[in-house]
Amino acid sequence: MPLPIAALRHPDVVGLLRDTGEADPTLAIRRKVEGVIEHLRCFGDPSPPLDLLVLVSLLGIRVSDRSPAHSEDAEIGPGEDGRLELRLNRERPEVRRRFSIGHEIGHTFFPGYDRSVKTRRPRKRDWSDPEDVVEYLCDRAASELLFPLPWFAEDVAGRPRTAESLIALADDYKASREAMLRRYAEVHEEAVAVVFLEWKLKPTQSNAWQGVSAGDMLLDIDPREEAEGRKRLRVDYGIVSDCFSARFARHIPADKSVDTASVAYLAARSGRGSDAEEWLDLGSVRGRFRVNAVPIPTPPGSRGPSGESMVSLVLTPLEQQKSPRRATHKPGWF
Repeated sequence: MPLPIAALRHPDVVGLLRDTGEADPTLAIRRKVEGVIEHLRCFGDPSPPLDLLVLVSLLGIRVSDRSPAHSEDAEIGPGEDGRLELRLNRERPEVRRRFSIGHEIGHTFFPGYDRSVKTRRPRKRDWSDPEDVVEYLCDRAASELLFPLPWFAEDVAGRPRTAESLIALADDYKASREAMLRRYAEVHEEAVAVVFLEWKLKPTQSNAWQGVSAGDMLLDIDPREEAEGRKRLRVDYGIVSDCFSARFARHIPADKSVDTASVAYLAARSGRGSDAEEWLDLGSVRGRFRVNAVPIPTPPGSRGPSGESMVSLVLTPLEQQKSPRRATHKPGWF
């Protein structure tokens, strides 16, 4: 995703670009990561999944036994003796800890990182907040460290494109499925999009239960429960490869629903990866696709009406279709 022009004026980004000689902040992050990985060569030829705690130590950062004081995940900053240290929430799942460590390493790529506590902010990024520019780039650093090139690109090209193979790829890199799929779309040389779906109401339905009269409640009419039953898998966001954006669009609009006959619902119900060829209409992206539906571990409060998980779809375009057809879901290998 390209950064807004205003992001290039952020003083930390200016310092990063000056330090690396790059004009693109994402390429500057990649150069920094390449330099960090070089530290591992003193132990032999590195290969993924990289030991990020070893990298932290090689960078001269102490791994503290203390929990982070300003973050639910991790933070980096001066310790009581002034020495830079990483404080990690060790109760988090391994895949989340690894991403958090990579994110904190990313903070060391910017000027003044050792003068104050830097934390991973868990919420979604907001370009109206200048600090989120740095947070986004630290997320990119984590992605580059978890899925380093050229190894990850070679694995992407060499594996069959099925949902179960994609799940195994995330496991092999000790990373979350969502983080792996984001990186998958970013590095893919072919036309590929990854669409992340959440259980949501239409925007016009989301507040339908508000303002309900006490009389309705006395009649055992609970519109909140009714609204839960109307939730559908809708687009949260999408990531597209360069080739895909040239053929369709770079942006996939949020909140567009997926047909209930889609393989996405099969994967959501079963909790297993499923594959199909089907017609999809996501607004700016419309046509017939090979679809790999990957269920995403989902907290209870974000599940579907019957406890279904959220799903990510990997889309590979097939021939263009003049009129929509209903989805067919046939799990299996292509």
